Amino acid sequence: MNYPSGSLYSPLLNNRKYGSGEDEYRRESSSSSGAHEHRKGHKTSRSPEKSSSSRYGKNDELRMQSLSSQLASAQSQVLQLEAELSTTKMAKNHSEHRLIALQRDLNALQIRNSEVISVMKTLESGVEALQKEKLSLVTERDDLKAKLEATEKNIAILNEQVSYLNERNSTLSKKCVDLLDGSKEIREKAIAYEDELKRIKPRFEEMDAKFSSLNEQNKSISTRLNMYEMRERIWIREKSEFEQRHKETLEKWQRSIADLRAQNELDLERTVRAERDKCQNANFNGTSKEMAEMTEGRLKDLQTLFELVKNHHKAEMASCQRRISELEKLRRFTAEEGDGRRGDFFRLTRRTKGVARPQDKQFEFRSYRSCY
Repeated sequence: MNYPSGSLYSPLLNNRKYGSGEDEYRRESSSSSGAHEHRKGHKTSRSPEKSSSSRYGKNDELRMQSLSSQLASAQSQVLQLEAELSTTKMAKNHSEHRLIALQRDLNALQIRNSEVISVMKTLESGVEALQKEKLSLVTERDDLKAKLEATEKNIAILNEQVSYLNERNSTLSKKCVDLLDGSKEIREKAIAYEDELKRIKPRFEEMDAKFSSLNEQNKSISTRLNMYEMRERIWIREKSEFEQRHKETLEKWQRSIADLRAQNELDLERTVRAERDKCQNANFNGTSKEMAEMTEGRLKDLQTLFELVKNHHKAEMASCQRRISELEKLRRFTAEEGDGRRGDFFRLTRRTKGVARPQDKQFEFRSYRSCY
């Protein structure tokens, strides 16, 4: 068995380890007696009385010293054992006091546990009673909803019962406070949503009106687009006719200019020849000089007339080219406008502030037949 170093059994272990004083005395006496007999056998010739007395005196002194040392060690062990005994008694008293306190606490806890169990049983019975009362109240409320108009007197009685039940169910009202707070927040949110709905409603109506107006604009734009496409087809046909006519007029003008140029050249040659003949046949006097001046003036007039005809032809050609370029630009513009207006309508419907009306450019349908 393992004992602690400061326990009650440690001196016994020390006694077992070192041995008691009596055992040592027996061992010393036996050893001394053996030695004495051995010496006695060998030294019989000497004086036995003196030798034995001296030996006994030394052995007694040694024995007394060993016994005194053993006695001192035994006394110290006794003191140590007494100290350990006092500490163990104190520990025992302390543990007994602690055991009494723990027993007292245990008894109090058992009593409290029994009280809690009894309270829980009473609360369970009360909760069952309250649940039964709640079910009865729910059924009564459903019945009263159906007979509300004919049972005004019963309403007053039920109000009294409800007030009485509210007093009895004060413990349950604490749980309802959280639900009331949540419902209050929900009501506040509902009020905020209603305010926001009232604030958004005119804007929504305005947007709805704008959307209807945009639908109408889409219809008008689609009709205008169809009209533009029809005009484009007409303009393409007229352009082809105009180009054909322009080609014919150019050929006609070229022929007429060539004929006019040839005729003018012939007339000039004839007049020049006639004037030369007149100058040769006439006398070289003041009249011939006048005729020469007249012929020169006629030649200048013919040259100016030729320049005027040439400039008029160039102006007509430039006007024709301008008309052709205008017609080409108008055709491209109508084609781009027809493609762009379809995309502009969907972009306009996404806008919220203001209605961006399409660019209403007034196109006058000018028939190029009126140019001739």
